[in-house]
Amino acid sequence: MTTTDAQPTRHNLHTYDVEPWPLANLEQILQAVDPVKPATQQRLRTLKAKSLSAGLLAPLSGEGRLAGRISLFCDLNIDAAVLRRQGNEELAADYRSAASALEDRLLKLLQESHVQLDELYEASRPRSLDAWKVLRSFTRDCRQARDQLQPVPNERVITGILREHRGDNVRFFPESNGSFIDLPVEVLRRLNLSIGDPVVMVHELIASGVTVTRVRPGVCLPELDEFVEHEEDRLDIQARQPFASPEDRRKFLEAVADETPLRKRAAG
Repeated sequence: MTTTDAQPTRHNLHTYDVEPWPLANLEQILQAVDPVKPATQQRLRTLKAKSLSAGLLAPLSGEGRLAGRISLFCDLNIDAAVLRRQGNEELAADYRSAASALEDRLLKLLQESHVQLDELYEASRPRSLDAWKVLRSFTRDCRQARDQLQPVPNERVITGILREHRGDNVRFFPESNGSFIDLPVEVLRRLNLSIGDPVVMVHELIASGVTVTRVRPGVCLPELDEFVEHEEDRLDIQARQPFASPEDRRKFLEAVADETPLRKRAAG
């Protein structure tokens, strides 16, 4: 990118450039292993003992007191768990090894920035500017590591933004030029996602011949760059997302006014 003056160039959000939220908990990983069976404590213990990197332990605070702890893992463990289910142990081990190295990297980032791990727990939790910087750096580290690994077979990954309500659904617009996808509101509520949030969808063709879909929060890197580098209002950033027409942009911003997407939640 080049400029013709001394002013910093703002990102042109011609593509969303969405990456998966870089951390996952045990339940999210277990859902990738088997989206049908319930996440029992026994299954969680077995998964943690046999299939994952070490992970990091995050104390969760609530209303001024300690509210428990949660184990968080680099999201490459989700790929490793799927590969293990597919019987591809060698590639699964490569993903676990990369996840372990990334978790070591994250621990150093947290220590250097004086950021608590629970600030990165999930997309719905408010976080400091320093935490956003750690999230940006770690997300890029995860993308670089994933790019160096063989892709997971039988998966199709679609990234994009939640744009508007359609009855009991929310319309999801992919980064690619493909058509929109309607996602059930209840599914998104369980993930604490709403209009304006970046989303990653994974379609996987499993052994039975059935295609299963996993929906996860995402990180929109150009938007995060704008916020971290310029501390610009996130609603202004959203308005520069690619829209088919000015009318589409107007409807989107009206819908966001009644929602609490990631950018507004993070503002506190």
